[in-house]
Amino acid sequence: MNEKISPAAGSGLLARLGAGAAATVLLTTALAAATGTPAAAVARADIVAVAQGQLGNAGRNQEQPTGSGCNYYTGYFRSWKPAGGCPATDGVQWRNSDWCADFAKYVWKNAGVSDADVAEGDGGILTGWASSFRDYGAKHGTWHARSSGYQPQPGDAIVFDWTQNGEIDHVGIVKSATGTTVHTIEGNSGNRIKENSYSRTDADIVGYSAPVGADSGTPTAPPFDGSGDGDVRADFNGDGLGDVAAFYDYPGGRTGLFVWTAKSGGFNTPALVWDSGLNNWDQWRTKPVAGDFNGDGLGDVAAFYDYPGSRTGLFVWTAKSGGFNTPAMLWDSGAGNWDQSRTKPVAGDFNGDGLTDLGGFYDYPGSRTALWVWTAKSGGFDTPALLWDSGTGNWDQSRTKPVAGDFNGDGLGDLGAFYDYPGGRTALWIWSAKTGGFNTPAMLWDSGAGNWDQPRTKPVTGDFNGDGLGDLGAFYDYPGGRTGLFLWMAKSGGFNTPGLVWDSGAGNWEQPRTKPVTGDFNGDRLTDLGAFYDYPGGRTALWTWTARSGGVNSPAMVWDSGPNNWDQSRTKPV
Repeated sequence: MNEKISPAAGSGLLARLGAGAAATVLLTTALAAATGTPAAAVARADIVAVAQGQLGNAGRNQEQPTGSGCNYYTGYFRSWKPAGGCPATDGVQWRNSDWCADFAKYVWKNAGVSDADVAEGDGGILTGWASSFRDYGAKHGTWHARSSGYQPQPGDAIVFDWTQNGEIDHVGIVKSATGTTVHTIEGNSGNRIKENSYSRTDADIVGYSAPVGADSGTPTAPPFDGSGDGDVRADFNGDGLGDVAAFYDYPGGRTGLFVWTAKSGGFNTPALVWDSGLNNWDQWRTKPVAGDFNGDGLGDVAAFYDYPGSRTGLFVWTAKSGGFNTPAMLWDSGAGNWDQSRTKPVAGDFNGDGLTDLGGFYDYPGSRTALWVWTAKSGGFDTPALLWDSGTGNWDQSRTKPVAGDFNGDGLGDLGAFYDYPGGRTALWIWSAKTGGFNTPAMLWDSGAGNWDQPRTKPVTGDFNGDGLGDLGAFYDYPGGRTGLFLWMAKSGGFNTPGLVWDSGAGNWEQPRTKPVTGDFNGDRLTDLGAFYDYPGGRTALWTWTARSGGVNSPAMVWDSGPNNWDQSRTKPV
């Protein structure tokens, strides 16, 4: 198995963080991170996240050699099974056996289901037999026969009898279910970990065992667009597919707004939907964001514009059928009141009213940063409100790369930031939203010294696995023309350890030539990633990484400007 790569060779970062939650540290003694109390219940979302993590683990998600029966999960639990011809990885000698139950037990154990932590030799009811999961449910009163009409919940064990002869043949983990269909993640399905779907009336399904202590399940997700916060972000024409827009810088103080509308299999040719005309708009004075600011179900575009004399204007291009309305200034700071160059904007529905709000991390002198929010209302925005202040000497905004999304699934958009510490150390801080503002920021991931260089990071957000929680991603710049794409999948109480889901290889992709975007480009309810890539000779291409269970597909070029047709350095995507 190839070792998972982290942004510092030989750092051992991922292994260390995988053993437990990263330690909370202080920015200074004046800025303390909030420490949460673990919930007593087993989080169903955690069970699904563990299963998905194993599905995406290319080093152990199939038998090696193929079809041999050698698998990691039997070796993890049952050292007495035969090991001839089997590899050893991650400190585990692989073993040869049917392994669907070993996989399901591994998932439950690593998500905190207490009974799954008891070895069968010590009286544990869960064994290498699929039937043990039915026995578990019967013993604890959590068994539900298919015929009962029970609504399967994420994290349940689903038990099968392929021949309906009364003998249990197979077990998997429920990922999700609708009124008619149950979606699963199963070990030893075609000699690998695999996602499957079944009619809930399928006679092969015997029933379901719920893990003892599990929470009541995942609430219904808000209307989806891939943002993880319930707004429509960049679906500019309302067809359910995420589109891409960009402000293009022409000479002579002229800016054009172009839109690439998504279609089946890619994108349409970009269309110019607004042109400022000569000497009317400097693109370099513009910081754009996207969201549904008026609640009509169409993604709009907003921009903070930098005027001389420390004056900033907030302009919005509301979407309409076939394009956008003329931009309107909906807030004006007035001269001497706001320096746009000190502002890093974000967008999200921070109060849960269905309208996208705006936020800005503002850089004050003396290493002081404040978070201001413009809440959307009918016809515009409320006066910005100061909702967090680091205090002097506590936070350097220039070391901050902010993001937004509903990271905890409560229907409110949260804020996050990758913070650059000296010595090649990066931390992820989250401001979770609450009624009337935000909670004190909490550090939810720490790379450790020498493990992650934040200036080499270009972050993005979206719901990459479709569980209704906003996840985080980052394109990381390695030396030698190599780029890695890492994802931090959200879970109850924080994020899983970042996983490398794509690696360009040396000499194949220069991250500094990349401007990333996100959206559900193909309508499968998973957020995809995109990037405008800068080629020499005035050529730009749009590449997309479509999301799939456990990771992303290989990037595909979905638009190419051709030589001398588009200068990516003049492009600001939204």
